[in-house]
Amino acid sequence: MIKLKTDAWSGKPIEEYEVWEQREIWSYSAIQSSPNYQLVKKIVSAVCKNKNDFIWSESLTLIDEGMIQKLLRMKGFGIRCFELNSFPPSIAELQQYLIILPINKKQKLKNNLEILSYPAQNLIRNIDKFYKEYQSLILHTAVLIGLIGYQFDLFWPGMLLAWFLSSISTIVIHECWQHQFVKPKNKFFGYIFDFITYVMVYPIQKSGCLSHLYHHKFFQTSRDLTLDEIRNNSTIRWFFGYKLKRNKELDEWYQEQGRKDFEPYYKKLDLVYKFLDDHYKMIVLTTHIVLFLLLGLHYYFYFVVMPLWWHRVSLYNTIELVSHKICTRGQDFPWAYPLVFNLSYHNSHHKYADKLIIGPRPIRYLNPQYYFIKLFYNCRVEII
Repeated sequence: MIKLKTDAWSGKPIEEYEVWEQREIWSYSAIQSSPNYQLVKKIVSAVCKNKNDFIWSESLTLIDEGMIQKLLRMKGFGIRCFELNSFPPSIAELQQYLIILPINKKQKLKNNLEILSYPAQNLIRNIDKFYKEYQSLILHTAVLIGLIGYQFDLFWPGMLLAWFLSSISTIVIHECWQHQFVKPKNKFFGYIFDFITYVMVYPIQKSGCLSHLYHHKFFQTSRDLTLDEIRNNSTIRWFFGYKLKRNKELDEWYQEQGRKDFEPYYKKLDLVYKFLDDHYKMIVLTTHIVLFLLLGLHYYFYFVVMPLWWHRVSLYNTIELVSHKICTRGQDFPWAYPLVFNLSYHNSHHKYADKLIIGPRPIRYLNPQYYFIKLFYNCRVEII
């Protein structure tokens, strides 16, 4: 999600502004590309080289125009855009609205380096988009091919690590990020566990936790997007996560709610947490490259890919299916406790949304999540 900076413009939804205002907002937002990026670069280059004969017939989107305005500003050119709702179709006409901005050599060098980084950032964004769409299919396929190729030689050590990391990541995502039931006793350990969780559960991050809060707020109502998606997709389709049917209207409503609620949530984070959340894609990609180079394909498969598959695909997809599609009367499934621990009480969690469910005594004392919370986190709610 691109963070639109609308605070200085009354903070309204972007569609409520005039066209020239929307372009201005986009130009100050974190965009590194646009639908017609090659044409955008040509237009900016033509302005810098004073090529007044350059014209274009292609239609520019508002994001294209915002990108042009942003790049020109970084090159030292401003646009007098007040009430300029129709963007000029040529350099000659655009020149009439340009003003020279004061920019020192240090800032110009910084801006040029940022522009040079855009292709790499676009590549990362495309990888991210592809992986989000096909994540389940990719991981299921990788595990199948890996197990056939390596003949299960490190299967149980890999699954033991997956079981342990999954229990930790569940606490960090669900209890700490999504519900804020617990808070790290020590910030350093909090950062470490955040880092591990980003690598384990990519692409879920702090800023994406709002949809889970809406799921609780609107549980079993017409506004419950999670329940809507699970119940309107077949079991096989949901498990493989491929081309899931989406409720477009409800999805757009959730995005609008997220834009409204994101800033208050984000402001609670300190600088390190903000860095982790803002750069999680680069953090995840870099970490996986390093792990692959250090471990080699064999160990990378068993000690990285297997835990990813267990936690992000096999585990979570199964729990969401069972709790929301099969156990529709709100019953729990304690038979799954040895595998998923507190997730096996997911439906009770909806019933007791202000309490932390770890499991019945004395079984809870076999749960690594219980000791993990006691050692590293302060619990803000009652544990049941």
